[in-house]
Amino acid sequence: MILPLTSDCTLHDVKAVACPGLAKNWISSSIVAKFNFTVHSSANMEYVEWKGKRLQSTKYVEVTWTLKDVNKTSKEDFMVVQGSVGFDMLVTPKSCEFLRGPATSVRAHN
Repeated sequence: MILPLTSDCTLHDVKAVACPGLAKNWISSSIVAKFNFTVHSSANMEYVEWKGKRLQSTKYVEVTWTLKDVNKTSKEDFMVVQGSVGFDMLVTPKSCEFLRGPATSVRAHN
């Protein structure tokens, strides 16, 4: 599945927010369902603090970021968070820097 992504980290109507100090990428379960990502289970529980709430998950999706015309690709895991969390995607600063390239797209690895 290929989904167009703009250089400001916006995927269709999905906003990817870069968070300083974030160690792992996170994605809301509603976005996972909307784009039919395959969900995997991890043996490790991951945690993140977001606006005073502690979020946790053992579920993740694999995402491949592809920069068109640059021949550059990065495969990353996104931890899946359940419920209404106030974001679509939280990305590490490194991930958002990667996305700031020309004509970016993203696709789920199934």
